[in-house]
Parts: sequence; structure tokens; C-alpha cells
Amino acid sequence: MNRIFLYFFIVLFCTTPLLVTEEVKFLAYNVYLRPDPVGWWDYKPERFAELPEAVRPYDVIGLSEVFDDARRAKWVDLFSSTHPYCIQPPHKNNFTNGGIMLFSRYPIVESATTIYRDADNWDYFADKGVIWARIKLPNEEMVEVAVTHAQAGGDYRPIRAKQFQQMQEFLEQKQGNHPLVMLGDFNVRADEGDEYFDMMKAFKQPMDVFRAFTKAPGYTSNGEENPLTGGSGKKRIDYVFMHDHQKKARIKNSAVNKFAMMHPLPGKTEFLSDHYAVDATLVLGAENRTFSSNVFCSPQISLELPKDFVSSSTSLPEGNLSLHDSKGQVWQESFSLINNHAKIGFAQVPSGRLLLQVNFADRKFTKVVSLDSNTSVHVLLPFGSGNCQYLCPSSEQESIEIRLMSGGVYCEKKVLPGEEVVFSSLPEGKYQFSAQVGEKTYRGNFSLKEGETKSLENLFELEEEGIQGIASSNTKRVALVSLDEKNKHFQALVKEGKFFLRGATPGLYKLIWEEHNKDTVVISLIENQEISSELDLDMLLQERSNDVLQKAFPLRKR
Repeated sequence: MNRIFLYFFIVLFCTTPLLVTEEVKFLAYNVYLRPDPVGWWDYKPERFAELPEAVRPYDVIGLSEVFDDARRAKWVDLFSSTHPYCIQPPHKNNFTNGGIMLFSRYPIVESATTIYRDADNWDYFADKGVIWARIKLPNEEMVEVAVTHAQAGGDYRPIRAKQFQQMQEFLEQKQGNHPLVMLGDFNVRADEGDEYFDMMKAFKQPMDVFRAFTKAPGYTSNGEENPLTGGSGKKRIDYVFMHDHQKKARIKNSAVNKFAMMHPLPGKTEFLSDHYAVDATLVLGAENRTFSSNVFCSPQISLELPKDFVSSSTSLPEGNLSLHDSKGQVWQESFSLINNHAKIGFAQVPSGRLLLQVNFADRKFTKVVSLDSNTSVHVLLPFGSGNCQYLCPSSEQESIEIRLMSGGVYCEKKVLPGEEVVFSSLPEGKYQFSAQVGEKTYRGNFSLKEGETKSLENLFELEEEGIQGIASSNTKRVALVSLDEKNKHFQALVKEGKFFLRGATPGLYKLIWEEHNKDTVVISLIENQEISSELDLDMLLQERSNDVLQKAFPLRKR
């Protein structure tokens, strides 16, 4: 009898599928990449140089305000190896797209988008809406994800209510018997007022994952410490919501991630966005049991220079290696290269995906690595035989800060008038270039071949043709967006009431200008305007005052 029972037990055990859970890291992040030329003060190139690598450790990423086509395409290209599944923002015939994106490490088996029928103010010009996707996890379970960015502004509660109703109806048409995770900037203050409770009611009482995990305030917009935000208010308006009627999910962790810049701009910004992100680690599976595991490891990391590398100096300086987790914690060790090699050991580092950064004197290199208890990571340092140089004219009145960026490679130097700066031992590739000269920022792109020496002087050459104009003393910047040539724009600072839009030619434009009035920045927009070789902004404002759309913001302190 016992033998029969044992045989039955073995057969049952071997034929019953093993129920496996999957740990998935979700991120909701408004990345503040508004379409050019709007927001020329917000340092988009410098922030975007770090943004993709900063969020790469997450599995499912819901982004807001990725309006710019070129940066969005660059993001897709950079993520092609780790997050090949992507849904672009909805867009019909409006001025710009909805700005939301979804990246997934795991296959998207079905997806759909919708555009909100109701919008007002500046949101009227963007196709804001919802992205929905069904994602297949490695354990064969499905999870559904929705990403949105609701109407901005405290005076637009009725608009948001209509958007939430439309979003809920849209999701009910799509949703199956799977956990649903909702990511985004909902522009509703948490834990205060009745709009938060009305929003939760509209979405059929989802779980506010951050609040379910912790009682911390969790401000995702904090003007007291983030100069990009403006003002002094603190509020939680970005969320991870979840519906889990089948009880297939468990919260392992949730936090607000400030995403500080690794290369901050002193006096300008230390953060990658005007918002902070909210993340959540969820354990998903058909049988969601509590389990324990060793969450720490002691990895060994080896660094190596290319075999054919020849340093331009007698020896490379000492450097340091740091590991950064998604919560902002940092582990750092110094090293010296001996025979072009170095080995660095770390103790008690969290397992999982971390950002590795190698620092030399004027060079930094970043790479995402996966660590576990037996990890040994080998990193080939990005050094090559290419060089870039720039001779600063002695006529310049101030120093110039020059930055070169290529993927995970980042170089920065300051050059004085009459001085020559050289970036040596660079690897072959495509580079972004920026140079800060006082308030002016020059940007460009170039390709560098192996063994090539590239002169950067031509990136400072400016075209002489352009449109000149006059404006009031309050006007600080003027920009034109060509309606004849898609996405081409020109911008200029106003000095002593005069400006020069270098490279612009007479034609039909969208005209945008910025004024500073006490503690307020006012952005003005005229949709269609024929511009000649001379532009009197004040006179034009009087002539077309009824056609001007204006928006006021708190003045950002720099």
C-alpha cells in the first residue's frame, strides 16, 4: 500500500507544472523633454545624455514628456539590446505627440493607444492619451500595463475627470484576467483634497502601490530642492497603480527615485528632470508565495584597456569605480591600472542590475551590469586612438566649458582664452558636442574615426545670414519654428532690446518668445506668422494680440 502511495505521489509531482514567480521592476517617470524650442532653459541635451542609462535597470518603463522625435528615436536605438519592445506616443495631426512611451524588457504581445478627447491650455496642442500593452513574462504569466499623462494645471480638474473616465472605459475594453499596472503623471495631488479620491473612484479603486508600501510623503514634484520644478510647492502627482483581482501580484518594494545627475550643472540643475520618478518592484506569478533569497553579493570587477591601446602620456592616472543602485546608493573603490589591467572587489552590494561608472581625470564611462552572488564582470574600457582639439581664440572674454558624449563615454574640460584643449585616446564613434560660453550654448554632432584627429573649431562657426529684430527690455529669448521645413528652428538671446536669429531666412514661422516679469516667466506663441528680414516684436504683438497664446510659469532661479 505504501509503495502504491509513493508511486502515486511521484507521478503527481512530476506531472504538475511548477508555479514560478517573476520579479518585475516598474518605473513611472516624467522626464521633462519638451519639444524644442519650448523650454530652452531646461538643459535637455545635458540631461538626456544621462537619462537612458539611469533608467535602464528597470524592466518596464513608462515615460512622460518625451515629445522630441530625435531624442525619442535615439532612446529606442540605445535600448534596442535591453528593451527591444517599445510603444511610441499616440499622434494624429496635432502640434506635437502625446509624449508618453512604454519600454519593456519582455515581449509585448498586444497593444493599443487612445488620445484624450478633452484638453485645454497648452495641453490642447499635444495628443495626450493612454498606452496599453499586454506583456508576457519569462514565467509565461501576463501583466497588462497602461501609461498616461493627464491634463496639467490646478484649474483643470473637470478636464482630468473626463480623461480618467475615458481611460477607464478604454482599459475595460482591453483588459483580461491579468494584473493591470498603471504608470504615469496623473497631475492629481495625493493624500489631500477630494480629487484624489474621485480619481481612485473613476479607476475602480486601484491599489496606490507607493502608499500601500510606505507612509512616507513621496513627493514627486518638489520645488524646494529641485530648481527645474520652479516655485516652492511639494506634491505627489506621479503614480504606480495596480488592479490584481486574481491575487497574482505582491509588492516587494516601492520608492521615489530622485535620479540625481552624475554630472550636475552647478547652479543650474542637479537632477535629470523637474519630476522625481516612482518605482515599484512587484512579484508576479500564478502562485505568489512569500520567499527569501540572498539579496547581497560580493562581485569582482576587472577593467582592461584595449590590447592595441597606446596612451598619449607615460601613464594613465588613477581612477575610481562606483556602483549605483536604483535607490541612489553608491559603492565606490579606487584603482590603478597595472599592465593595462585592474581588479576591484566589492562586498555586500545588492544583487540585480546596477549602473557601473568608471572615472578618470576628465573622462567618465557608464555601463549597466547584472550582479549576483557569483558575478565576475569584465569591462573593456572605451579608449582608442582618436583625438579632438579646440584652440580657444584669445579674443574670447571668458572660459569655455566643452563636453563630449558618446553612449556611455563622457568627457569634460574647461579651456581659457588663447588656450588649446585636447581630448585624446577617444574610441571611434558618433559624438554629441556642447560648449558653454557665458549664457550661450553651442551644440553639434560629429563622427570620429579610429586614428583621426578632429578639430572642433568648425562647430563654433556661425552663419552670417539671419533675421534681426527688436523687442522690449523684458523679453529674454526669441525663437522661430519653420512651417516650411519641418522641425527646423532658430533661437536667440535678446540683449539691450535687440536679437539676431542667425541662419533664419524670411518665411512662414511659428513664433515663440520669453519674457521675465518680476517672479514670472511668460511664454507667448503665435501659430502662423510671415516673417521678413526684420522683426519688431512689440509692434507685432499689438497687431496680433488676439492671436497670441500665453502661459506663465514661476521664474526658475539659476
